[in-house]
Amino acid sequence: MFFKKKYLFPIEDEKKRYPIKGFLFTALSVYSFFLIFNLYLLRISDDYSKRTTDTFFNHSPDLIVVPTGDFGRIALAIEKAKKYSISNIFITGVYKKNSIENIIPQDIPEDINVNFFEIDYIANNTVENAVLTLRHLRHNPEIKNILVISSDYHLPRVKMIFDQLKSTEDTFELYYFGKETNFSSLSAIKKIHFEGIKNIRNFLMLLFW
Repeated sequence: MFFKKKYLFPIEDEKKRYPIKGFLFTALSVYSFFLIFNLYLLRISDDYSKRTTDTFFNHSPDLIVVPTGDFGRIALAIEKAKKYSISNIFITGVYKKNSIENIIPQDIPEDINVNFFEIDYIANNTVENAVLTLRHLRHNPEIKNILVISSDYHLPRVKMIFDQLKSTEDTFELYYFGKETNFSSLSAIKKIHFEGIKNIRNFLMLLFW
């Protein structure tokens, strides 16, 4: 005849709870690593921006490239265009029903000529942004120095994709500048978490490109 144990010694009780504690510890460790990884990407983005600012201290880029996807990128591109006294801006990934009037800020400086803007309506994601941008650059070999503007959390992935797709025969140079994000809002925190996942996904995808 078998009897059900009425009491558990402390060590047996600990063993019973161990799988749950082990899972929670593993999940916390993975998330901590993921969070550190995202913070590291922001640090890298800041380094890219500082390097770009130093590079264009005494001269201007030939073209500014803006992959769309978040608010403020185009406005920052126009701000940089005014600073460097150029009007050559390539905006990639614009929704096909949008006109240039819908995506350009109303208070655009008078010395910025929107007739020099070029709009890509084909790209649907960051990889396609890079593909269409590289195609544009290869069709315009006179363009040598390009300033790529995106959100700071997005910048490392943009550079990773460009580095992977850029050919050794390409003679132009790409420089990167990130729009600073205010992470005090929940939506901004979500963005950096999703971006971390996209970085890992794009890395694996480009590994087998």
